[in-house]
Parts: sequence; structure tokens; C-alpha cells
Amino acid sequence: QQSGVYSIDFIKSAYADGLRAFQGTDLHEHLMSLLRLIVHHGHEGKPGAKEYLTEMAEAFTDCQAVQARTIEKVGLRIRGVQLDFRGQLVRLVGEYKSMAVKMLAVEECTKLGGPDEHNDPAHYESRLLADLGKELGLNEADIRQAELDQHADRRFRRLTGARLEAVAARFRELFDCEALLQAFIAEASEFGAASTKNSLPSLFLDWVSERMTQKHVVLDEETCTHVDVAVSLALAVFEVIFLGQPGSPSAETYRGEQVLELFLPASGEDKPKKDEVVGVTRKERLARLLQRLLGPSIQVPAPEDATEEDARLSPEEVKKVFVDNVPGVEKLTYRGQHGNFSLKFMMSAYVDGFQAFHDTEINEHLRSLMRLVVHHGHEGKAGAAKYLREVAEAFTDCQAVQARTVERVGLQIRGVSLDFRGHLVHLVGEYKAMAIKI
Repeated sequence: QQSGVYSIDFIKSAYADGLRAFQGTDLHEHLMSLLRLIVHHGHEGKPGAKEYLTEMAEAFTDCQAVQARTIEKVGLRIRGVQLDFRGQLVRLVGEYKSMAVKMLAVEECTKLGGPDEHNDPAHYESRLLADLGKELGLNEADIRQAELDQHADRRFRRLTGARLEAVAARFRELFDCEALLQAFIAEASEFGAASTKNSLPSLFLDWVSERMTQKHVVLDEETCTHVDVAVSLALAVFEVIFLGQPGSPSAETYRGEQVLELFLPASGEDKPKKDEVVGVTRKERLARLLQRLLGPSIQVPAPEDATEEDARLSPEEVKKVFVDNVPGVEKLTYRGQHGNFSLKFMMSAYVDGFQAFHDTEINEHLRSLMRLVVHHGHEGKAGAAKYLREVAEAFTDCQAVQARTVERVGLQIRGVSLDFRGHLVHLVGEYKAMAIKI
């Protein structure tokens, strides 16, 4: 609170030159790049910009240690590496949207006489993603790939007019809101000593401590040692996150507490009018929530493009990585075609990327992620066998499936690496702070 010393001057300086306290360290470029990412995100008016910029600006009223921690946290959220609680729920919703797309693609191909080599659900998924993606808030990275799927364009007529509306209505029927709530409960209940700071269970408890008046209601009643949430409370949590407040009737209680009184008010502009949220019946509440979830505002954003990953291995070394980590990989074939082994396509994708995406803006992105997966396995890092098996199995199917899998697995690896680095940075900081206090 120094008179005349304004934080905005330090924000401008940090954008241009980074944080002075970290100059000459390994973290300097990392933090400066993340701060610029936050500012550019705001300059382009992207989702959440106001919230991110506010959080960062408030950090600049404190010391550079606080500034650095906040810049890293917010910057990694924007990159899609580190999510807040709402981001974790959007991610979960995105997974259930993807499941509904897969089911709908199989239904539509069956109507066309498939599934078969021509009426292929994997490419019909692309048709659905390209035509319904923006309206239903399907995962942005999946839409980007689908719009480049030439097989989908050649085989399946674009969905328009009444046909588009009918298919969208069927998608809404297939999206299982009850299963989504149960999945949230199952994941939140996994909280334990092994839970990382940025996992959904940990972030849920952080959110509870900030937004709920009675923190204990999310724990088991007998021992208060593990998360135990009923579907009725899970529904209210989703309503608070996505609609601004619970839609519970005033008489509804949870463990003796009035549900409407369990949540602290939503902040400022996000708070809707009460009659926009409260439903008379549970069915109406689910319908209102579903309408919000299956809209363009609830969407897993596309990640930042992967930085260029050089090809450090020979084709034989790439082959050895898969053979050493994926039992039976040499026998995998492309779509069951005798003698057409998948391994040669993996080796080719490592070197040149995916033929279907050559001359597109995402070719380098996908090729870099493919190389990242292989290098992760070559170096024997955590989860290597699992990641390589997922990729290998995807190469028994078409390039649309291969690309989706490589992007998903590659981003998981990129996220694990950055999260782990972030954990170390914070851990070092905590021990430094303890030493200073001592």
C-alpha cells in the first residue's frame, strides 16, 4: 500500500522484461512467456479473460514471489495444462459429450447400412463434430480436426436445416446428465494422500472451502475422512458452477441444512436472477442444466499448439520404443488387413506426421505430439507403456482416430510434465518460505 507506487507500472514492465527477481534464472523466460500469454488472451477477448486478468492484477499488489506463483497458475490454466475446479468440470462434461458423439455416429452409420468401411463411425464423428460442434459446445480441438477430415466430406452429406435439428435433438437425448453427476461423485470421492494439488478431488475441496458455508457436508458423516457426496448435492454444485446458484426448492435440505443456504452467493455479473435457475421439479432442474451444458459457452478449448519437437530417433529406434513397451505391437494391423502392419504407420507418423493432415495448420502440432509421446517412452518416463499402448491401438484404425488419440495422449504427457514441474517449483518455494520464517 505504498502511496503513488502503482501496480500497473510493474505489470507493464513484467510484460516487456519479465520479473526482475527471476532474471538470470531458469524460470525467467517461462514466467515472462506466461505473463504475455495472459495479456494476449485478454487482448483477444477470449473466454475468462476478465477473471484471469483480475487475478493477476491483484497479485501485483504483493511481492514478486506472489506475482510469479499467480502468473504460472493462471498461465497454465489458459494453456489447458492446469485447470481450476470449473475447468475440471468442463473437462468432464467434454468427455461425456465425446461419448454421446460416438454413440450417435454408430446410430447414424447403422441407419446407412453400416458400420462398414464406407459408413465408418470414426469419420461420421467428424461429420457430427464439424456440423454440430459450435452449437453444442463440443471439444474445440476435436472440431478443428474434424473440419479437415476429407473422408467425412466425401462420404457424408453435411447436416443442415431440419436434419441438423433432428440430429442435435438426438444428441441431447444421448447425453446422460445423471451419469455425468455420478462420474463427478466417483472422481471427487477418490480424494486421498496420493491426490495431486490440481486433481479434481483436491480442487473440489478447495472450492468447497471458498464457496460453501458448511464444509463438512461433503465428507462422510461417521469419520469425516473422505469425500461422500449424494447426487442431490452434486446437482446443486453443478448448478452453482454453471448457472450461478442452486435450483433447489426452498424447503429442500441436505443433512439437516437448507440447500440454498449451503452456498455463498455467486460473484457479481455471473449471478443470475433467481427465476432463471430455480426449477419446480428435479426433472426441470436437469433440463435447465442440460440446456446450459450443451451450449457454445461450455466448451473444452483447443490447447496452444505444441512447440516443435525435433525427430531425435531413427525409424528403428522408434520401432524399438513401441516393441519394448507394447506387447504384441508387431502383430497389430490396420483395420484387420492381413499383412498391413500398423507399426510402419507409427514410424512414418513420427518422421513425417499424418498424411491426412499434410498442408494443414495442425500437421506440425500433431507430429510434435506424436514425437513427444515416443520420446516420453524412449526416456522411460511415468506412464510410458500406457500412453504408447493407447497410441498403438489407435493406429489399427483410421487417421482421424489416430490424430484424436495422439493429441489427447500428447497433451496428457505435456500436462503431466508441466504439472510436475509446477509442483517442484511450489515445493521449493514452500521450503524456502519455511527456512526464511525459521
